[in-house]
Amino acid sequence: MNAGNGMPVTGSGIGASRHYHQYRERLIQCLDKLGALSTAASAECRELKERLTGNIFNLVVVGQFKRGKTCLINALLGADLLPVAVVPLTSIVTILTYGELLRIEVIYSDGRTSLIGSDELTSYVTEVGNPRNIRGVGEVVVQYPSAYLKEGVRIIDTPGVGSVYRHNTDVAYQYLPKCDAALFLLSVEQPASQAELDFLRDVRQYADRIFFLLNKIDYLSAQDLDQSIEFSRQVIEEALASNVKLFPISAKLALEGQLSGNEDMLRQSRLPGFAEILQQFLVQEKGTILLSSIIGHLMRVISQVRCRLELEYKALGTSLDELRAHITTFDRKRQEIVEDQRNLRVLLDDEVSKLVRTELDAELTEFRKELMEQMEARVEQWRQENRELPLEELNAALETYIGEEVRQAFQGWRSQAEDRLASGFERISRSYIERINESIDDLMKFSSELFAISFEPVRAETTWIDSGHFQFWVKDDPVALELLANSVTVLLPRIVGNRFSKLKIFLIDFANRTIFGKAREQMSRMINIHSGRMRYYFVERLNKSKDSFYKKTMAKLDLTVSGLDSALDRGLQLRSQGEEQVGHHRSKLEDELQQIDRLYQDLLDIQRASLGTDQQDYGAAVSRGAL
Repeated sequence: MNAGNGMPVTGSGIGASRHYHQYRERLIQCLDKLGALSTAASAECRELKERLTGNIFNLVVVGQFKRGKTCLINALLGADLLPVAVVPLTSIVTILTYGELLRIEVIYSDGRTSLIGSDELTSYVTEVGNPRNIRGVGEVVVQYPSAYLKEGVRIIDTPGVGSVYRHNTDVAYQYLPKCDAALFLLSVEQPASQAELDFLRDVRQYADRIFFLLNKIDYLSAQDLDQSIEFSRQVIEEALASNVKLFPISAKLALEGQLSGNEDMLRQSRLPGFAEILQQFLVQEKGTILLSSIIGHLMRVISQVRCRLELEYKALGTSLDELRAHITTFDRKRQEIVEDQRNLRVLLDDEVSKLVRTELDAELTEFRKELMEQMEARVEQWRQENRELPLEELNAALETYIGEEVRQAFQGWRSQAEDRLASGFERISRSYIERINESIDDLMKFSSELFAISFEPVRAETTWIDSGHFQFWVKDDPVALELLANSVTVLLPRIVGNRFSKLKIFLIDFANRTIFGKAREQMSRMINIHSGRMRYYFVERLNKSKDSFYKKTMAKLDLTVSGLDSALDRGLQLRSQGEEQVGHHRSKLEDELQQIDRLYQDLLDIQRASLGTDQQDYGAAVSRGAL
């Protein structure tokens, strides 16, 4: 296994990466300085710093089965890491993330985890080693020292769609909501199918950026390859009603060239050109979006800190009577805004209740109905396939079969429900945060007007929500079927002698029908119990998430209010102590205001530089890679 950094990146890619790191470090310095300067802003600065240093970006590799997705990932990493074969293979989502050493962790659907060696990976992530996911694997996380995986980038290998294994297609679709950008693979030897194009339309709903790769170019002559490229491009453009760029590659040649050090083979693969553009994208577009978001939020914090400092400075030059009158007016406005925000709690409760009704209850009811219908058919098929089993064995095997089928069905639905509810809660949270920010701006603006201070709110789009707002785990208690293992119905056919063969056949048939009738009743009960538990835990966690989120947003408002209160109280207190104390504190405030202005200017410089140079570098890389 090659432990290198994977596909080489040259030219502007290195320069662009260097620029991004410079901007990020400068931004971290600004956050540290502001946090040290203002106690009121320190908590928000810590949150922004965590966001800047720990940003996660999901690059999902998707496409129809046998297009070479796993081989492409191996080629990009420069390592024969993930298993490949000549049959539809990948059945479990595999997440590759950065680590100094190779480390593979299996995360099971029931919450258990285990570490495995690279030689065991096939037994967990492939259809051959783990048919129909009998091991109950949720996902596998592979840590690996690749340059592609730095800065929070995660490359995700998904099962191919359209194979005979329908559950593989389901897994691929389930992961789409987590997709930030996608590598969509096609193949020269097979024209794009309708199912493939339908899947592409679904991918486009979630991925902000899609890279189209036409794999296996080593299969065709130069003339045939040109025709295949043009045909594939036309098919995709017709499906998406937009122009696309297509990258012809050979993942197989690229991997062999990487592992053997054969530069000519690597060049023939045409993957290095795409690798450079991909690296540029991961550094530039991801980095630029992140930097822009952090800068906007930091400018907002700086604007509020400056307003508080100016408020305190202005209070020192105001007469005591006038200052007390202003403070009384401010108190009335503050109380009004705080009450308005507390009233918003009712709206927050209503929105979460609506989410439960429309997303959870409606879908859980539909799922329960569909599962009952599916299980009726599956149990009948199982009955036909196992009708020769002795009744005691039949009883035990049926109980095991139904229990496992129901459990797996609910685990699959739970995974999808988690994504949908988390997305819905994030939407509610974003709207609520925007209202909180408006209230904070309103209070800051009122205070500035009260003391004739200039204040312009900085609008920072709420493009991210703390992922900790919505976390839960549903306990997976077993639910027994309670069939007829020791009943007389099961035992009678064994007791009746051979002389009464007709009676014995009748009793066996009767016992068989009784067992399956009882199984259907208990199966319905089991599904209803699982549904009830699922709803209870989801509602419980939603309510806990809602309460935690409300406290956090109200704390943000309280922090703003207390900051303004403190500024006015200090002004009032110093104003009462005499001119010497006032003069000394005014000098201190002037120095802090100058530091704030320098920080703001640094942010402007970072903003101009990061949105200028890097974009030019990225554009140049795309131009060089054009077909």
